[in-house]
Amino acid sequence: MNIDTFLKLFVPKDHSFFPLFEHGAENMTKAADLLRQLMATQDISEHERINKEIKDLEHIGDGITDSTYEQLNKSLLLCLTGKTFMNLQHTWMTLWIQ
Repeated sequence: MNIDTFLKLFVPKDHSFFPLFEHGAENMTKAADLLRQLMATQDISEHERINKEIKDLEHIGDGITDSTYEQLNKSLLLCLTGKTFMNLQHTWMTLWIQ
Protein backbone atom coordinates (compact mmCIF):
# COMPACT_ATOMS: atom_id res chain seq x y z
CA MET A 1 0.00 0.00 0.00
CA ASN A 2 1.50 3.34 -1.00
CA ILE A 3 1.25 6.48 1.10
CA ASP A 4 -1.53 8.05 -1.03
CA THR A 5 -3.77 5.04 -0.56
CA PHE A 6 -3.06 5.04 3.16
CA LEU A 7 -3.80 8.76 3.56
CA LYS A 8 -7.09 8.42 1.67
CA LEU A 9 -8.31 6.26 4.54
CA PHE A 10 -8.29 9.37 6.74
CA VAL A 11 -9.97 11.73 4.29
CA PRO A 12 -13.60 12.08 5.31
CA LYS A 13 -16.16 11.00 2.76
CA ASP A 14 -18.58 13.40 4.43
CA HIS A 15 -17.67 16.89 3.23
CA SER A 16 -20.06 18.65 5.61
CA PHE A 17 -17.10 19.76 7.74
CA PHE A 18 -15.50 21.87 5.03
CA PRO A 19 -18.12 24.66 5.02
CA LEU A 20 -17.77 24.84 8.81
CA PHE A 21 -13.97 25.11 8.48
CA GLU A 22 -14.32 27.82 5.82
CA HIS A 23 -16.85 29.74 7.92
CA GLY A 24 -14.49 29.53 10.88
CA ALA A 25 -11.57 30.75 8.79
CA GLU A 26 -13.62 33.70 7.49
CA ASN A 27 -14.60 34.55 11.05
CA MET A 28 -10.98 34.39 12.22
CA THR A 29 -9.90 36.61 9.32
CA LYS A 30 -12.48 39.24 10.27
CA ALA A 31 -11.34 39.10 13.90
CA ALA A 32 -7.69 39.47 12.86
CA ASP A 33 -8.55 42.51 10.73
CA LEU A 34 -10.41 44.05 13.66
CA LEU A 35 -7.47 43.34 15.97
CA ARG A 36 -5.18 45.11 13.49
CA GLN A 37 -7.57 48.10 13.52
CA LEU A 38 -7.67 48.04 17.31
CA MET A 39 -3.89 48.23 17.53
CA ALA A 40 -3.71 51.03 14.96
CA THR A 41 -6.06 53.45 16.73
CA GLN A 42 -5.70 55.38 19.95
CA ASP A 43 -9.28 56.64 20.11
CA ILE A 44 -10.94 55.15 23.21
CA SER A 45 -14.44 55.15 21.72
CA GLU A 46 -13.09 53.35 18.66
CA HIS A 47 -11.41 50.79 20.96
CA GLU A 48 -14.74 50.09 22.64
CA ARG A 49 -16.54 49.66 19.30
CA ILE A 50 -13.88 47.35 17.87
CA ASN A 51 -13.68 45.37 21.12
CA LYS A 52 -17.44 44.75 20.96
CA GLU A 53 -17.17 43.57 17.35
CA ILE A 54 -14.36 41.18 18.27
CA LYS A 55 -16.46 39.79 21.14
CA ASP A 56 -19.37 39.28 18.74
CA LEU A 57 -17.07 37.38 16.37
CA GLU A 58 -15.84 35.30 19.30
CA HIS A 59 -19.43 34.24 20.01
CA ILE A 60 -19.91 33.37 16.35
CA GLY A 61 -16.71 31.29 16.53
CA ASP A 62 -18.06 29.48 19.57
CA GLY A 63 -21.18 28.63 17.57
CA ILE A 64 -19.06 27.32 14.70
CA THR A 65 -17.11 25.14 17.13
CA ASP A 66 -20.36 23.81 18.61
CA SER A 67 -21.69 23.05 15.11
CA THR A 68 -18.42 21.29 14.25
CA TYR A 69 -18.68 19.08 17.33
CA GLU A 70 -22.34 18.32 16.58
CA GLN A 71 -21.39 17.27 13.05
CA LEU A 72 -18.49 15.23 14.41
CA ASN A 73 -20.86 13.37 16.73
CA LYS A 74 -23.10 12.56 13.75
CA SER A 75 -20.26 11.28 11.59
CA LEU A 76 -18.34 8.06 11.66
CA LEU A 77 -14.89 9.56 12.05
CA LEU A 78 -14.26 7.36 15.04
CA CYS A 79 -10.54 7.14 14.36
CA LEU A 80 -10.12 10.83 15.28
CA THR A 81 -10.11 12.00 18.87
CA GLY A 82 -11.62 15.37 19.71
CA LYS A 83 -8.16 16.90 20.09
CA THR A 84 -6.98 15.44 16.78
CA PHE A 85 -10.09 16.76 15.07
CA MET A 86 -9.63 20.24 16.54
CA ASN A 87 -6.02 20.20 15.28
CA LEU A 88 -7.35 19.24 11.85
CA GLN A 89 -9.87 22.10 12.02
CA HIS A 90 -7.16 24.57 13.05
CA THR A 91 -4.88 23.39 10.23
CA TRP A 92 -7.68 23.71 7.66
CA MET A 93 -8.53 27.23 8.83
CA THR A 94 -4.86 28.26 8.77
CA LEU A 95 -4.43 26.95 5.23
CA TRP A 96 -7.66 28.62 4.11
CA ILE A 97 -6.55 32.00 5.49
CA GLN A 98 -3.27 31.84 3.60
